[in-house]
Amino acid sequence: MSSKENMMYCHKCGAQSAPGQQFCPQCGTKLILADESEQSQTTPKAKAPSAAVSVSSVESSYSSNPLTRPNADWQMQSAQSVSRPAPTRSGTNMTVVVTVAVIAAAIIVYIGVSLWATRYRSFQSAIDACETQFDSEHWEYNVGDDYNMFVIGDNGRSLTITTNSDNIDIAVCVLHELDMPNSVQSKMGHTRPLDGTQTDKWDGITATWTYSDDELTVILEH
Repeated sequence: MSSKENMMYCHKCGAQSAPGQQFCPQCGTKLILADESEQSQTTPKAKAPSAAVSVSSVESSYSSNPLTRPNADWQMQSAQSVSRPAPTRSGTNMTVVVTVAVIAAAIIVYIGVSLWATRYRSFQSAIDACETQFDSEHWEYNVGDDYNMFVIGDNGRSLTITTNSDNIDIAVCVLHELDMPNSVQSKMGHTRPLDGTQTDKWDGITATWTYSDDELTVILEH
């Protein structure tokens, strides 16, 4: 091999260098010797790891981590929680409204029944209230067995009062306890025999009365 064939040229700047030189005399770049060039050509390059290896390694690390490893029971609970709808606020509010309405209706019915029962006992209650306001002999003579002034019938829903000038004060007391308006009392006081049967109403009570033979007969009905 001639010396010309052994001459080297810088792969960067192209300057000629003597055989055996390691650096370019022009730019200082390290020269590539012939045996190094051949070795680099014959040495196989390392292959980059494939995507499959990366994926498998990630899957392996995922499955080996107990905190990230999926659990069959957990998956079942998750599916159940998704399929079971959570109670909505509107449904809860509707339940509360219905409950309150039922309670309110029950209270109204109870009050209505109590008032209805009291209403039918009011005739006797009015009589009892007036009894304490009069002399016992006067009361017994007019209301007792000798003169039955009050007759309660129809399971307490009607009261018949028979009164005259001797016991009109007791009758007025009972009518006052029943909250009879003054206008109705005035009509009764001015009724004549020729007027026939008269009637009027107040607070759910119907009053029917007649006057004959110096007696006033009043029938009160709920």
